[in-house]
Amino acid sequence: MDVNITSEFRHLARVRSLIEERADSVGFDRAAASEFILALDEALTNIIKHAYHSQPGHPIEIHLSMQSDEAYAEITDYGDAFDPDPVVSAAQHYKELPKHRGGLGIPLMERLLDAVEFDIRPGVRNVIRLRKRRKVA
Repeated sequence: MDVNITSEFRHLARVRSLIEERADSVGFDRAAASEFILALDEALTNIIKHAYHSQPGHPIEIHLSMQSDEAYAEITDYGDAFDPDPVVSAAQHYKELPKHRGGLGIPLMERLLDAVEFDIRPGVRNVIRLRKRRKVA
């Protein structure tokens, strides 16, 4: 399923709702779906805030795939690029997430998901890939 939105926070509720509906329809674990939705929401929030500097109207393309055992999202934006390596490196030193706000989007996504990948091409596009497998009972 492909979903195209613009860089406005008001679209995030629709994306969350679409994922919840799809998860229910394919029998994806609700707890895993909630974690996937939280991570996707964080990724989209970071794109709006940082790639597009909270300016509305910029494109964000989301490709979603969900089966009973796995959820996958590929998110593409054309905003400012960033280097995820320093953020990921710093996050690896935390045994638990600190209590202060901000700067923890990537570590949060990595804790919630099975895979988080970045394909950053400055001046061209940025892609974030998120993967969550169903929890085994």
